[in-house]
Parts: sequence; C-alpha cells; structure tokens
Amino acid sequence: MSGPWEDYAPARAQAPAQRQPRGIRNNNPGNIEDGNFARSIPGYKGTDGRFAVYDSPEAGNAAHATLLGSYGRRGLNTVDGVVGRWAPSSENNTGAYARFVAQRLGVDPTAPLDMNDPKVLSSMAAAMAEHENGQPVTMSGDTPPWMDYSQGASGGSPAAVASQSAPQAPPMLNAAPAAPQATMAGMQALAGPAPPDPSTLKADDGLGFLKGVTAPVFNVSGHLQRGVTGTGVGDAMANMGAGLRDKLPGGLVDFIDNPQGYFDAQAAKGVRPGKVGEFVGNVAGTAWVPGAPLVQGAVGGALLSDKTDAGGVLKDAAIGGAAGRAGAFVSDLATTGVGKLLSKAPKVMDLPALEAAKKAAYKAVDDSGFIIPKASVSGMVDDFAKTVQSSALSKSAKDDAASIIQYARSLTKGDLTLSQLEKLRGDIYEAMVKKGGDTGRIGAQFRAKIDGVIDGVDNGLVRTARDLNARLKKADLVKRSSQSADIRAEKDYGGDYGRKVKDRVFPLIDPANPNRNLRGATPDEVAALTKVVTGTKAQNLASTVGGMLDPRRLGGKILSGITTTGGGAGAPLTGGLSLLVPALQMGAGFGLTGYASKTARNSVDDLIRLIAAGGSKQALKRAPTPASLATQEAMDRFARPLAVAVSAPSLAAARAKDRPKR
Repeated sequence: MSGPWEDYAPARAQAPAQRQPRGIRNNNPGNIEDGNFARSIPGYKGTDGRFAVYDSPEAGNAAHATLLGSYGRRGLNTVDGVVGRWAPSSENNTGAYARFVAQRLGVDPTAPLDMNDPKVLSSMAAAMAEHENGQPVTMSGDTPPWMDYSQGASGGSPAAVASQSAPQAPPMLNAAPAAPQATMAGMQALAGPAPPDPSTLKADDGLGFLKGVTAPVFNVSGHLQRGVTGTGVGDAMANMGAGLRDKLPGGLVDFIDNPQGYFDAQAAKGVRPGKVGEFVGNVAGTAWVPGAPLVQGAVGGALLSDKTDAGGVLKDAAIGGAAGRAGAFVSDLATTGVGKLLSKAPKVMDLPALEAAKKAAYKAVDDSGFIIPKASVSGMVDDFAKTVQSSALSKSAKDDAASIIQYARSLTKGDLTLSQLEKLRGDIYEAMVKKGGDTGRIGAQFRAKIDGVIDGVDNGLVRTARDLNARLKKADLVKRSSQSADIRAEKDYGGDYGRKVKDRVFPLIDPANPNRNLRGATPDEVAALTKVVTGTKAQNLASTVGGMLDPRRLGGKILSGITTTGGGAGAPLTGGLSLLVPALQMGAGFGLTGYASKTARNSVDDLIRLIAAGGSKQALKRAPTPASLATQEAMDRFARPLAVAVSAPSLAAARAKDRPKR
C-alpha cells in the first residue's frame, strides 16, 4: 500500500461513465485545459473539446502536480495566488474556490506555503480536485484525515460518495501526519525537481532570443486552440498539424509541444534565457507588423499577451498600441531635433547690411542704363497739380504742394534715373507727409503716383532694388520706434520697456490712423506687429505683477510704504524684516519687469528680422542640407519603425506574466 499524501486518483466508480464528473471521466481531476503543457505530460490521450483527456488517473495526477509545482517556482505560494491563476475570476467564483481549498488545508488563504513540500502539493491538489469535480476524489492509497471518503467493500458511485456526511474540520497542515520518505519522493517526482537558485544560472541571450521570438507564435497558437477546439475548423487544423509533425525533427516537435519544458531542461543544466536576448527576440517577433504606429503597437501587444481571456488580450493590445504611438512620437521628436541640427540656418541681413544691399541694387539699376522717360515724369507731375487744384485743401497745404510741384518740375528737364525718383519720394515724405493733416494726405497721394510710374516698368533689377528699399524703410521705422521706447523707459529710471514699445508701435497697425500704418506690411509682418503690441500672456502677467512690486513704479512705491511703515494699517516692520521684505520686493519687481522687457525686445527683434528677410516666415525656416535629408530618410525608414517595435514589447511584455496555461 502506498503511504499517505501520495498521488490521488479518481475513483473507479461502478456507476455509468456519463454520471461521473467531467474531470473524472477525463482522468483529469484538475480540469487542465488542452494545450502545449497538457500534451507534454506522458499519457496524454486527446481532448473533450476543451479539457485534456489522459489514459490513466496517474497521468492526470502527474499533470496536476507538475503544474502546481511550476506555480511555486514562479512565486505563487498562497492559496489565493494559486487559485487566482488556476481559475481566473473572469469565469469562476475565485473567492469561494480559494476559501474552500484554504478550509480543506486549514490555513489562511493569504498565508505563505512551502510549494516545494510534496505534502503541501498533494493536499492542495486533493482539495482543488474535490472543488473542480463537486465531490471528494478517492485517493489511490491512504488519504488525508478529512478526505477519508472510502467507498467500502461494496463500492459506490461518486454520487453516493458525495451524499455522505460532511467531513470533520481539517487539521492544520503542520499538524498533519508525517509522510513516509518514500511517499515524499513520489510526490517530488510528480511535482518535478526543486528549481535551481536563479542567481546560480548563467544568462544566455541566445536562449533568451529563442524564447522572445517564439513567444508571439505560441501565444497566437494558444488563442487559436482555445477558439476552435471542438469545432470542424479545430479538427482540420489538428489533422494538418499531425501531418506537419511527421515531417519535423523530433527535437523540434518536442519544443513545439512543450516550449516551457525545453527552457526548464536548460535551467536544469544551469542556463536561463537572458533578458536582453528575450527582449530583442520580442522585438524581432513583432517588428514585421505593418500599419500605423497605433496599429503596430496594438498587434504587437496582443501577440506578446499570454492572457487566456479576451479581455486580457485586449488590454495588452491597448497597452501596446499606446506604447507604439508614444514610441513613434518620441522618434518623430528626435528626427525633428536631429534634422534641425543638420539643416542650414537662413542668412538674414541686419540693417547695415540691408542698407548696403539696397545701395548696390540701385547702382546696378543705374548702371544698367534704366531711365524713366521725361514725358512720363512730366505727365505724372501735371496730373498731381490738377489733383491739388481740384481738392479742398487748406492754404498751407496748397502752398506746400505748390512748392513740391515746382521742385519736381525742375527735375523733369530730362530723363530720370530710379535713384532720382526715389529721392523725390523721400523729399515729398519729409516736406509733406510727416506734417500730417491735409498736407500729409496730399503728399501721400503724390508718392503713390510716383510708385505707379515705377511699378509700371517690367524690370527685375528695379523690382529687387525697390523691394530692398521697402524692407529697409519698414525695418528702420520699427527700429526707431524701439529706440524711442528705450529712451522713454530710461526716463522712468529703468521702467518697463514692453509697455513703452507697445505705445510706440501701435500706430503702425492702428486701423483708425491708416496714414501712419506700416506701408506695404505683409500678413506675417502684421501678425508680428500685433504680437509686439498685445504681448504674450506670460509677458503681460510679469509686467502687471512687476508693476505692483517694482519700487520705481507707483504700485511698488505704495507697497514699499506699506511694508516699511505699516501704512497706518498696522505696526511697521522692525529689525531684519525691515530690510529683508523690501529687498525681496525689489528683487521680485526688478526680475519680473526685466523679464517682461526682455520678452518685448525679443518680439521686436523677431519683427525686424522678419522684415529684413522679406516679410515671410518661410524665409526664416532652416534650409535642408544633404546631411539633414539623408538623416530624415533614415529616421523615417528605420528609427520610427524600430521605436514602435521596441516600445510595444517594452510595455506589453512588462505587463504580460509568463505563466503556464491551465
């Protein structure tokens, strides 16, 4: 007779087989699902559509004990942990299951157990088999005290066994009868050898790569088996698989049937899969997935998921999708940064360089022999004289107009160069436009007529010269407005430059005063002007708060008076506070005001740079170089897909637990 705590076996019941529980009919009292693990146990016979069928009770016992032993090697050493993995809550009342097993063992569900002890494994297996089958399972030999449901000499069906009186309360495990050494050895053989200390195993990245690269294949295989087992499709796949198995080497067949067994065998030889190799294998096993980063990551997460329920697979897919999208985003940022470093910054002229370029352009026009015929200029002056005569102007405006007309006619004794016409435009501005009022309005009309004459000429050199001249005049106007703001800020003992420059620049875009607007401003220049006038949110907040603290301004002066004298509202500060608080106020006020002024100066500098570049933001963009284009292509072709392939396994595999499937 075998000793106590040895393997258990379903009773050889005399009742018809169809009345027996499924686990007993299948010689599979633990109800282990069919799959690679179940098929790796000697005595595997087939499947009933979902669960494995063994040819003897002993084979089913061996499968149960082996699987429980592997749980222990993976750190599951409580009833709650084992049952939660064995019977997921998605399809079981896991809490009731765990309480039942714990009651049979006489332990708390969360108490740590020695999963290397065959006595513990045997007791747990017997209790789980009883819960799985709805009745106690008669042991092949002597049984634990609370499992002594002997059928007697006359035998009896499992139903009769289940109808017997309830068992006595189980003793605690540490109080259970000691098992003979032979029985211990028997259970140890079933549960497998004690796992080696992981710290003593040598990491092999080649073995890790094999595990990582095959994980998606075996996971998908498991999902398919669970989905089609017991169906016509499942039978067809099984027949096809049987045909392929006959053509494969035996060692490869063994690995396909039980990959975990192969890795356990390597561990027995002192070698374990290396983490780096396993990760690289995960990447290689999922990098082939096509589609957008979100799709690639989601498929990769699903392929690396070892969950048995649809919800778990979908959750891993969601994690993988999010990781893939994040990886692509980081890769795109890196691509943009590298491309910017390798691209070429545009060369934008400062005002002195712009002035020199303008002079050179006008000289090129004059050297080319370009002239405005005398007849065209005379006709333009005569036309302006008629406009003055027909307009209701003040006497002073008419006098100024008469003077400038006389001056213009003195220039039309011959043909005029472009430089001479531009000088006439400038003189009209100084003599009339700057005065404003009727004089300024009629002077602007004269300048517009000159522009009409010049713009009517189709000459590339002329267009270039006039464009440079217009840029210079606009940039110079903004520059002088900024200098005026500087002077006014210094007048206030280092006041807020930002506030002053807003006042000086506003007329350049004031719709109520179009005569003073920045003539010929492009849409991008108008947007930049508006930014100078309105300021940024951070700039405006700093200016407001700084004005309340800066002792050079009214708000700061009032606050200083309150903090140093009490302001009539309380006792004045004394001692060190009388020096510290004003110093802190002054520092904060100066700092905030300085930040606001610095931000405003940057906006003005950006505006001048934009004008000098021709008034288009596109002109300020960095120009691609062969190096930046090659880098961009390489990043798009390799780095972005690699980022997706790496990030999805990183997060999905971190969540997916490497667990045996029951």
